[in-house]
Amino acid sequence: MVAGKNYNGTRLYAQSKLASILHVKEMARQHKARNARVTINAVHPRIIRAHQGSITDSLFFIASKLLKSIS
Repeated sequence: MVAGKNYNGTRLYAQSKLASILHVKEMARQHKARNARVTINAVHPRIIRAHQGSITDSLFFIASKLLKSIS
């Protein structure tokens, strides 16, 4: 029973990540069709957790100054 629950959890997690990627791809397609000058990225959250430290902190600081959200 536990193995079944773990498999279902893993499957749902994978599906949610796929949905996120497909959503980002569709947003990028729509922006391209409108000739919008934006960049859209999808990044796996584990990339951030795997590289914590001063370099990551510095990158986040720089990114916070360069990247803005739409109000």
